[in-house]
Amino acid sequence: MKRETWLRANRRIFGAALAVYGVLAALALAAIVGLAWFGGPRWTLIVASVILAFLMLGVGWLGVQISRPRLAYRAGELLVYVRQGAPVRVPVAIVECFLIGRAPTQFPGRKFAESETITLVVRLSPRAEAFRQQPTDPRLGFWCDSHITLRGTWCEPLSVPRVNELNAQLAAAQRANKSSSTASNARQDQSV
Repeated sequence: MKRETWLRANRRIFGAALAVYGVLAALALAAIVGLAWFGGPRWTLIVASVILAFLMLGVGWLGVQISRPRLAYRAGELLVYVRQGAPVRVPVAIVECFLIGRAPTQFPGRKFAESETITLVVRLSPRAEAFRQQPTDPRLGFWCDSHITLRGTWCEPLSVPRVNELNAQLAAAQRANKSSSTASNARQDQSV
């Protein structure tokens, strides 16, 4: 089954960073071509090449981040991207609802010490002990007491209508998951 994206990453922030890295990479490439064409100290060519390599790594990393969802759905599981690497797979049956909230932005500096961002809270069933708490990247969100909080800074714009859409998608996925498990159980009963 194909992955269905429910909540995308903040393309504005990652797109702006990608543009800056792209411009810097173009400047580094122009410097390398100029140094190679017109001649210059070999060490400056090496330094410009190393800078270009790091900028291209940054472009690649940003490209991955912009394409990575924050929430997705596949085969009865909510895929939660709250850390680097593979998503946390949460059975959709234990997801109770989505809520909107507020939390600190976690931006560095005194200027942002009191700033807040809108958050998306995923409330899970407290009976699911294995999902009460999971490690996260604190910049993306946190997971505590069966609540996953995604920072809106790194998500597509959040609003009450958007959260209502997510709740509707959740209800549809839970109905589909329930009917498919009921049909599977009926087939197993017939084969016995």
